[in-house]
Amino acid sequence: MSNSTGDSSSGVAWLCVRAGGHELDRIRLSREPVIIGRSKSATLQLDDERISRRHAEISRDPLGRITLRDLGSRNGTLIDGQTVTEAELSSGDSFAIGAFELCVITEGAQPFVKAKPTTVADAPNTRYSTFGAKAGRIDTTHLNTLTDFAHELLTLPTRRARLERLCHLMVDGAFHGRRAVALRMARGDSELTPQALCTPARNERLKEDYDSMPRLSRGLLSAVRRQPAPTFASNVTGGKGGGVELSIAPEQAGEQAAAAVPLRVDDESVDVLYVSFPPQFGTVEWLTLVALAAQQYQHAESTIAVQTQATRHAAIERELSQAREIQQRLVPRYPSTPGMEIAIGFEPCKWVGGDYVDVVSNHDGRTVLVIADVTGKGLPAALVASELHAMVRAFLRAGADLTTMMNGLNEHLCEYLDDRIFVTAAALAIDPLTGEVECVNAGHPPVLCIDPTGKVRPLQQAENLPLGVCQEPMRSQHDALVIGELLAMYTDGLSELKRDDGQMLCVEGLSDELAGLYRMGPTRTLGLLSGAVGDLLDAIQGDRAAEDDRTFLLGRRVAAVDSSDPEATGNSAAAAGS
Repeated sequence: MSNSTGDSSSGVAWLCVRAGGHELDRIRLSREPVIIGRSKSATLQLDDERISRRHAEISRDPLGRITLRDLGSRNGTLIDGQTVTEAELSSGDSFAIGAFELCVITEGAQPFVKAKPTTVADAPNTRYSTFGAKAGRIDTTHLNTLTDFAHELLTLPTRRARLERLCHLMVDGAFHGRRAVALRMARGDSELTPQALCTPARNERLKEDYDSMPRLSRGLLSAVRRQPAPTFASNVTGGKGGGVELSIAPEQAGEQAAAAVPLRVDDESVDVLYVSFPPQFGTVEWLTLVALAAQQYQHAESTIAVQTQATRHAAIERELSQAREIQQRLVPRYPSTPGMEIAIGFEPCKWVGGDYVDVVSNHDGRTVLVIADVTGKGLPAALVASELHAMVRAFLRAGADLTTMMNGLNEHLCEYLDDRIFVTAAALAIDPLTGEVECVNAGHPPVLCIDPTGKVRPLQQAENLPLGVCQEPMRSQHDALVIGELLAMYTDGLSELKRDDGQMLCVEGLSDELAGLYRMGPTRTLGLLSGAVGDLLDAIQGDRAAEDDRTFLLGRRVAAVDSSDPEATGNSAAAAGS
C-alpha cells in the first residue's frame, strides 16, 4: 500500500522555490515523492503556462539521496541551461522549471559567507569593517601552516577538538593572536550573550594578568550577527586598521584589534571565531589570514560530514542488503505442490518490501496460498510481513483451518500493531484432487479466476475488514477451480499502477490485461506467463519511479493427485513495505 507511517530520512532537506530573486516557498523533502506541476493535484503547484500539469518529480531515498526526474514535460527541466531527464542532486544544487528556480538545501550545509567591502557604523565613534575573501600580502610560511592545519583537522575526532585547534592556531607565533575562542550567538538574543563552543586559547608568550577568555566587543559581535562576514575592529584611533575603532576602551584591555569570522550560519544562530590581536595586526591583510584559517576549518567540517555520511550510508546499505537477502530467501523460487503449477512475482519498490506471499502444502492434502500487504514501506512493514510468514506457518502446522488461522492472525495484529498500521490479506485452501476452494479475504483486492477463453470470475471481496482493524469473525467463501483455470492473486501495487495518463489500472483494468495474456497462450507454462506479466507491468510503469511493491501469485490445477499424503511441505515469501 502506498501510505507511509514515518519518515526515516537522513537529516532534514528542503526544496526552496524562488522567482524574481525572492524565495516564495519551502517544502521539506521526505520519503514521499514531491510532484511539481501546474495541476491542482501536484504536491508543489506552480502557476506558469510553460509548466506541464505533471512536470517533474523530486524524491529522497532512505539514504538521503535526492533524485530529480522529468515526467515527460513539454518544455523540459533545466540544470545549468541543459535539459535533463534524471539527475541526483546535492545541497545547493538548483534547477529551473518555467520561470521558477528550485534549490535543494540540507540541514547544516552552510557555504563560506563572503561580502563586498563595506564599513558598518555600529555606534558613534565605533566602526566595523567587513570584506570578502580578497587575499592580502601573506607569505608562504602562513600558507604552508594553513595547509598543514587543514590536514591535521581531518585527524581530530570531534568538532570541539577541531575548534580548539583552530583557536590555538590563532595564538601560535605565526598568527600573533592574543586570545581566541569559538562562539555561538542566537539571532533572537537581544542581550547578546554568546555561548563558548570550546575552551578559549591564550598566547602563553604574552605576560598579561587577565584570563584566557578575550574581552568581547558587543558592537563587533552585533555587526557580525547582523551581516555575517569576516569583520575586524581596533580601539587605536588612526592605527593601521584605517582609523576603525573597537568598542573596548584601551584602559579596559589595553590597545588591541579584534577579528570575528563566521564559521556557520543558519536561521537561528551564528557561530563565529573571535580573535584579539595586538593593535598593529588590526589590518585587512591579517583579517584575510584569519578568514583563510576559518575557511580551512569549514572545508574540513564539510569533508568530515561527507565521510561520516558515506560511512553511515555504507553501514545502512550493508544492513539493507542483508535484510533483502533474508527476505529473498523466503520467496519461493520454484514453488511446487502436487497437482498445482505455481509461479510468483515479487519486486519491492525499495530494498525490502511489505508484501507477503506463501505457498504451503497442508497436512490435509490441500494447498494453502496466502498473499498480504502491510501498510507503509521499508523495514517497519518488512518486520510485520516476516511476522506474518512465521505465524501463518505456525497456525498451519498446528492443524488450524483457514478461518481459524485468519481469525488468529487478526486477533494478534489487533493486539500488537500500531493503530495506523493494518494488513490486507487473502488466503485460499485448494484441494488439487477435486478443485474445491475455500477463500477468506480480509480487505484485499479480489482473487481472480480466469478460464482459457479470458472470462474472469472474482472470488470473495468486501466481506471482511483488513487484519488488525477490529476483532470481528472472518467469513469464508467456497468455490471450485477447474483444471486449466488460472488463479491470480496480487497486491495493490499492481491494481494501483498508473498508466501514462496518470489513471490507475484498477482491478478491472488488471483483470482485462491478465485475461488477455492468458487467452493468447493458455497452454504456456506459468513461468512463461509470469514473465509476460512482469513485462506488462514494466511497460505500464515506464521510466517512472516505483511507488509501491509489486507481488503476484499465479496458480493452476494440472492433474489429479493423491490427497492423502500427510506430509506438509512448503515454500514461502515475505517482503516489506507497500
